[in-house]
Amino acid sequence: MKDISIQTVKFFESVLSVSVDGILIVDESQDVIVVNDAFCAPFGCVHGDLLETNLYVWLQRVDASLVQRWGRLISEVYLKGRCSNVEIAIPTKTGVEYFNVTASLLKQVQEQTVNVIISIWHNITALKQTEAALRQERDTLEVRVARRTAELAKANESLMIEIAQRKEMEKQITRSLDEKVELLKEVHHRVKNNMQIICSLLMLQSSYIEDDKYKDMFRDSLNRIRSMALLHEKLCQSPDLANINIQAYILGLTNTIFSAYKVSNSVITLELDVDDIPFNIDTAMSCGLILTELISNSLRHAFPDNRQGTLKIALHRHVNGNFKLTVKDDGIGIPQGFDIREPNSLGLHLAVSMVENKFNGQIELKNNDGTEFCIIFKEILPQ
Repeated sequence: MKDISIQTVKFFESVLSVSVDGILIVDESQDVIVVNDAFCAPFGCVHGDLLETNLYVWLQRVDASLVQRWGRLISEVYLKGRCSNVEIAIPTKTGVEYFNVTASLLKQVQEQTVNVIISIWHNITALKQTEAALRQERDTLEVRVARRTAELAKANESLMIEIAQRKEMEKQITRSLDEKVELLKEVHHRVKNNMQIICSLLMLQSSYIEDDKYKDMFRDSLNRIRSMALLHEKLCQSPDLANINIQAYILGLTNTIFSAYKVSNSVITLELDVDDIPFNIDTAMSCGLILTELISNSLRHAFPDNRQGTLKIALHRHVNGNFKLTVKDDGIGIPQGFDIREPNSLGLHLAVSMVENKFNGQIELKNNDGTEFCIIFKEILPQ
């Protein structure tokens, strides 16, 4: 140490006093030249305890294993001629503290040749404690994850079993529903066939009637039965057994009635303006019976002596969830003062009664350039 001037030592001290890391400078013989407060603090020593003390002797007192580790670090610095570092754990008064020690060879300071080892002792105890805490948290988390994974696997297994059971139940329900659909279609088909048989019997019976009045009565009854039979026919052909397409139903119904009265479209033109509305069975059936009466009444009375004309039927959605049904012809019209609530025919009486009682709706007769029935109603809700 005698080869290093006091001036150089003071230079070291002035530089190292501002460092927050522990700094230790030793000469070739490992005698301590300069040490700062940050280095002494963890060991509870002062400068005087270390200055002009051989570092190996001091390290031996602190922990014998440190001598060998420091020796390897210094050897690596001399052999490689560059900075080297090592992690060192040192027991102190407050417990084990960890340092990242970086050492390098210093050969010249302020134009003076020196041969010293300058080492920076960066305290990484807090970092090591954080790493240890993180490792513990990681291990704890891994245990929790493994436990939770096992629970989820078990829950998933139970869920898969439940899903399989539900799928089997769904298959059984689907099979049951398919069977019921087929059964309902068969019921509608048989009802339709039975009604057609009734129609055939009535037609045979009507052939023995000579009075036109009674023939008309039979024909009206036939049309009513046909309107119901047509509904069952449409239902057994429809994929939706709960609702019926009223547009297709009215088209088939009007064609059936025109055919029953042997009316050609070249004589009476039929104009349909019907929205594509799905009605339930009760609503469609009631609409069909009302239309049967109104259309039959128009074909019988509005166009006498093969008079040509037009019959218009319209059905649209109306305000407040209502529907508006209109049946209008440009025939001779109904006599003035005719009261639709005191009709002289069963058919018109049935139509008015169904509108006001079953639909709880409104029916209005307009006698202007023909006859027009305007009906406002709501869909009949299932009981």
